[in-house]
Amino acid sequence: MKINRSFPRRALLPCLLLLLSALARPAEADPVRDYLDRVAADLAKFLKGQNESSIAVEFKGPPQLKSAANNALTQTITDLLKKRGIRVELGTKFGFEGTFKPDEQAPFRPGVFDAKNHIGIALNGKIVDSFGNSPVDIEFRDFIDDERKLFELLGPTVNLEGKKDEERSAIIRASILNPTSFTKDNLVRASEDSRFALGVEVNGELRPIESKNHLSFVGLDLADSFKVRLINEAPFEVAVGVAVDGLSVFHFSEQRSDDPERRGEPRYRYWTVQPNQPEGFAVPGWHKRDSGVRNGLKIEGLVNKFTIAPLEEGAAFKLGRIQDVGTITATFMACWEEGRTRPPSDEVPIQTVEVVNEDAPADVRPGEIRTLQVRAMTRISTKVGEEQTIDVRGVKRVFGRPRATVTIRYERKAVENNP
Repeated sequence: MKINRSFPRRALLPCLLLLLSALARPAEADPVRDYLDRVAADLAKFLKGQNESSIAVEFKGPPQLKSAANNALTQTITDLLKKRGIRVELGTKFGFEGTFKPDEQAPFRPGVFDAKNHIGIALNGKIVDSFGNSPVDIEFRDFIDDERKLFELLGPTVNLEGKKDEERSAIIRASILNPTSFTKDNLVRASEDSRFALGVEVNGELRPIESKNHLSFVGLDLADSFKVRLINEAPFEVAVGVAVDGLSVFHFSEQRSDDPERRGEPRYRYWTVQPNQPEGFAVPGWHKRDSGVRNGLKIEGLVNKFTIAPLEEGAAFKLGRIQDVGTITATFMACWEEGRTRPPSDEVPIQTVEVVNEDAPADVRPGEIRTLQVRAMTRISTKVGEEQTIDVRGVKRVFGRPRATVTIRYERKAVENNP
């Protein structure tokens, strides 16, 4: 008898989002992490029954998407298995073979009948031996009906501002099949009238953007230290999740969550960008710690620069993540202070969490959402570079659902003496 591990999920409830002058803590509701946590629990139980303490893990998606989802999913389940005493490495007796793809299904919600299909992510996985055969007849399946996670993992270029619920799935589907973007002044937007944009900055200047087959590319070279410039021209604040090579920019942070459900994971998840910022804010690097006073002493905030390096020196590669390196993902969401500012009239609150921002005034107005992604398949990647001080602090915000995404790819800058 075949067992399908289909995991029904709880409906998303509004949660508290704490924005830190430039960073954020993980949202309380993360359906992808919840799915992987349940998979990790079953894998650990199986392995311990086989007197094994390690497993190889790999995720694959449609090759034409070339997203950072491979690395992000693999790193998340690696962390969850580690908590259960299971190592992820090569040369093991068993492996976990996972797949992901965009899909349209009628999502399962307990007690609610909804016959309409929604765009989301179909996740599947199975245990395999060295010949690719399954020693146990168990499959792990789930459908993640969460636009924010779809944008973070796949980064389709799409403008959803002002779109009704019944239009959103069709628009997202079209953006995956036929990607487009709009570029002006070395910034990439989901559409010409979008109020949110993304750029890649080196030495204080935005690098030129080149369009290839309707995809946006930026050129970088070895030893370049870059910043991710986030533009918010809307009259409200936004929360932005940023990942490089599928790793959250908080992955190497010294500050870890004390939440029993996420103990040991990075405390923060989001940066914030203030309203009406045509120049935007440049994310300077991997977060190490935020500003504050500890034991009576003032502590400066620190980041490590995003620095381009050979593939094998990259942060993701050193963690065993070698697929789809060279990616930068930013997810923009409207955010507002609960009880003090009002969200956009068409906004649906998602949750409340901790984040980081710079000099955020107490009376900031609500924000909207955009997701932008920079990514590429090259022989360069991003390493953890030199330390740099930064003044950041935490605030609480509620955030809404995604309103747009943008994808850019980066590749080795074309120079004659490049090998």
